[in-house]
Amino acid sequence: MYSPKENVTLPMRSKEIAKDYRFMPEPDVPSLVLTPAYVESIRSSLPTLSTDLASYMSAKYGLNPSHGEIISADAEVLECYESLVRQGSRRDSSAVGKWMCSEILSALNNKKTSFDKLASPYDSLSALYDLVQQNTISTQVSRKVFALICDGDIRTPQQIIKANDWATVSDVSAIRDLCAGVIAKNQDIVTVYKLGKQHVFKALIGKAMKEARGKADAKVVTAQLQSLLDAENK
Repeated sequence: MYSPKENVTLPMRSKEIAKDYRFMPEPDVPSLVLTPAYVESIRSSLPTLSTDLASYMSAKYGLNPSHGEIISADAEVLECYESLVRQGSRRDSSAVGKWMCSEILSALNNKKTSFDKLASPYDSLSALYDLVQQNTISTQVSRKVFALICDGDIRTPQQIIKANDWATVSDVSAIRDLCAGVIAKNQDIVTVYKLGKQHVFKALIGKAMKEARGKADAKVVTAQLQSLLDAENK
């Protein structure tokens, strides 16, 4: 109650011990008895928490923690990832995870689509991953191929590559000639490079890859450009 004299509220009684405030059993409601075995069966049927699943994926497949978190956050993505790892006995599970997160999921996001809208997504991704790893196509070309698949192309990656003549050019002499042409056309960049500004070397690589329409083996391009520039400095 409120005491105007003291300007405070005072308790009238302790409700915890008052008989009319005690909880009384309801005779029409039976007692609920949960045995330890029943509680454990319910616990085991609960889905794995996302944080626990991410940790499990990272430990099992050697994934970067951030990749494990991204992949385990979506059941469809997780199923696709594990399918890719299972289909290739020699595939690096960590490399597959990195490829999915950096290339595939970002492309799906940009296209505002998902795996269930693609034609044979697991088979297409499996083939595409192997083509990149085998150096049959460059990463740049793989993005073009997957973009077409996202747009509804039902052809296999191999069929798309063949139709567009996108297979990687690995012929060293052909790439060397191409690189020589790039150097001749970009003497301004070459001059800066020779002055010690070696970061512009990447610009030459980019121009060579553009000249080759992304088809040239990037490692061969880099090696041939370096060889030609070193020869000029002698």
